[in-house]
Amino acid sequence: MESESTSVIERGRALVRDATRSARRRIAERTSLIDPPEVDHARRNAAFGAHRRIGVVHIPKSAGSSVSAALEEALADRTWSPWDFDPAMFGPLRDEPVPPTEIPRVIPDPARLREFDAASGHFALSTMLAGFDAADLVMLLREPRSRLLSHYEYWRGLPANLRSEDSTWSVTAYARELDFDEWLVDPRTAYQTDNVVVRTLLDGHAAIPDDDFIDRRDLASLTAQAVRTAASIGWVDVVERGPAMWDGLAERIDRPLDRPQVNTTERRADLPTNVSAMLSDRAVTALHHSTSGDRAIWTAVARRRGIDDPDLLAETAWYRRMGTTLDAQSTAPALLDRSD
Repeated sequence: MESESTSVIERGRALVRDATRSARRRIAERTSLIDPPEVDHARRNAAFGAHRRIGVVHIPKSAGSSVSAALEEALADRTWSPWDFDPAMFGPLRDEPVPPTEIPRVIPDPARLREFDAASGHFALSTMLAGFDAADLVMLLREPRSRLLSHYEYWRGLPANLRSEDSTWSVTAYARELDFDEWLVDPRTAYQTDNVVVRTLLDGHAAIPDDDFIDRRDLASLTAQAVRTAASIGWVDVVERGPAMWDGLAERIDRPLDRPQVNTTERRADLPTNVSAMLSDRAVTALHHSTSGDRAIWTAVARRRGIDDPDLLAETAWYRRMGTTLDAQSTAPALLDRSD
């Protein structure tokens, strides 16, 4: 009798949890943060011309450092924000005091972006929209599986001068401690590994946890919202378009762009990637769940940029990226991934 009562209570609690999640989702779907208004990009571009402001939403390991460096050089007449980190992108650590070593890089208040003509950084879209019109924003995307493997190897091979072991916000060491499949399923890094583009576009949504993976039951609706949100941004492209991506961005700002390679991924001889773990069933499954939302966004953007077969382009990019890791096992350990 007691076990039956316990079962009824547990079912009741589950119903309450589901009802609460559903209510929060309905509320969140109605906010301007989740579904921003459409932007007349053509009119905005004509109004701003060569003097428009620009904000770069930097998705990790998506050529963002290289593009930002090129834009800062080409737009040196702009005042650029000194910050490139956003507490909103630090998941469960967002409410902790900013480590002293990070204070110069962490934006203290999103509204401060209004003081500058340009900004680039790992900012949530909601933070960027506090300072820029959606039409002023640029975001570059990379095939999500390739991006995530590069992120893992970048953290794994991070040079000592870029590590901050004393920082309470640092979770980079997990990539050195864990094989790829373990890293993918570790909830401590979920805010950095699980559908990062969805999280960037929809930060603040009640269905996106800071300290765990997104519930698969929520992912389809979140992805649909993120695809619409990405379409509201002024310029979104995929790095797999190569020179065409750079040409489009140069045309966007009406200035020539150099094409530097900045912050590339370096592999350490003492920490080679465990290939068997990378190709394991566990890794394949986890990688699918951690990138399925981002893949839908990437595909929609690729189609808008004229890619006839985004699936073929995605598979080509992924196999090429895996090949880079495999080649690194038998060649020079400092081989660089030039796509990063």
